[in-house]
Amino acid sequence: MRSLALLTTAVLTVLSLQAATAAAQQRWRSQDDGARFRDSFRVPPVELDLEAGSSVPMALPFRFSYQGNTYDHVRATDDGRLVLSFLGGPRVTAGDSGLARQHWIPARDDELELAVLEGVQPGAEARVQLHLESERVVLRWTGFEMEDGDRLGFEAHLHVDESIRFQYLSIDDYLRGPAYGLRGRIAVPGAGGAVLSEGLPTPGFDLRSGGIVEFPGGGI
Repeated sequence: MRSLALLTTAVLTVLSLQAATAAAQQRWRSQDDGARFRDSFRVPPVELDLEAGSSVPMALPFRFSYQGNTYDHVRATDDGRLVLSFLGGPRVTAGDSGLARQHWIPARDDELELAVLEGVQPGAEARVQLHLESERVVLRWTGFEMEDGDRLGFEAHLHVDESIRFQYLSIDDYLRGPAYGLRGRIAVPGAGGAVLSEGLPTPGFDLRSGGIVEFPGGGI
């Protein structure tokens, strides 16, 4: 009996450590953890052209930092991703004499991909809109689909404090359709694994219309 008790205690200890490790690796929170839905557009947004499969890179109003790298441009794709890059270019600084100096900062080859709802495709009325503020950037996908006839809408928010937020405006067609559980991905690199992978949510995440997943600042 004593051996059985010791074995049971050991198993419970291992399970507790595994749960604690999983909790530590989970670097996101949802509406069930206190995240609140936020209004998106305070001024008319910019319509993005996705005819080539993605928009052209759009300059950010601030430099967005992530895991030690800084990005100054963002583009949206027609399969539900956003891509951050650093294109550099001319920068003006004040010299020792107080006079302005212009110097050139080279671009980097690396890119950061965020899967907002990867796997979608444009529907007949698909559009992506960009909203820029001094401390926030919002990209909104509407009229997208996983299956013919879906009408899906979702957003990605980038904040000057380095936090990332995804909001799911209307995804009931996806949740009720045959693609759910097979296709679809929500992920931010370094955030403890995909929140949604191959159409299946990670334990603890309730994907729904009006849902939120928020990743903290500081490079996750």
